[in-house]
Amino acid sequence: MMAVTCIHGVNMSTVVSVRIDDAMVDSIRKLGYKPGDYIVKILSAQLRLEQSKRSLLWFKKHRFKADGTTGADIIRQDRDSR
Repeated sequence: MMAVTCIHGVNMSTVVSVRIDDAMVDSIRKLGYKPGDYIVKILSAQLRLEQSKRSLLWFKKHRFKADGTTGADIIRQDRDSR
């Protein structure tokens, strides 16, 4: 199978079908959005939130050195040694 590369530098997209009721579509349109654009906006916001949560969890897990020393402790030691 041959890989396809876009020569124009444009991101490719995937079509995802979502079934929502008519009342929700009407509500989205009353807000001034096209339903597809609104769903993309919401999914992008949720994805950023999820990535932020994962980054924070990683930071909390890795913020201490193996001996329990924090970055603040290292900075304090460096500052006090002057």
